[in-house]
Amino acid sequence: MTKQADRDNNGKHQLSYLLQAPEAAKGKVAVLEYGAKKNARGNWKKGLPWLSVVDSLMRHLLKFVDGQDFDLDENGELTEGYSGLPHVDLIHTNAEFLAEFFRTHKELDDRGAKNVVEAVVEEVEGWLYNTGTQPVGVDRVDVALRNGHEVLHGYASKWRWYKVGSPHDIIKYRKSTS
Repeated sequence: MTKQADRDNNGKHQLSYLLQAPEAAKGKVAVLEYGAKKNARGNWKKGLPWLSVVDSLMRHLLKFVDGQDFDLDENGELTEGYSGLPHVDLIHTNAEFLAEFFRTHKELDDRGAKNVVEAVVEEVEGWLYNTGTQPVGVDRVDVALRNGHEVLHGYASKWRWYKVGSPHDIIKYRKSTS
């Protein structure tokens, strides 16, 4: 038997863990290939405002929660502006973009530019109004996001929206859908 080379990998990241979910990796690759055809390979590496990535992730997450598996138009057809790819793969890729930008594009952190809870609640509210229904099995959507040094809270319950400010300045209001 041949003696193997010495190597010390103690304390180093074991990147082979990435290979433990090959089907998810294939889905992410399909999203990246779609993006490469549309914009050029690696275009996303230039960075995007973080909230634009969060907005995209939330749109795909809400559609998935509503029972939609693929990114198709309101008639279930593949038209311009829709990829036809699984929402879970688009969610996965957006989450990975956000994690990458968190580490490489701090200058694009726009979380303080607007009230994040308000933005998320508006996105969810618009989606609920547009579909006319709440997601199946969902009667409350909780949001707790860090904005600067505060944690902002908000939630939606039974078609009524509540926003709570920072823990130091509790402001509650509700808006009826009628």
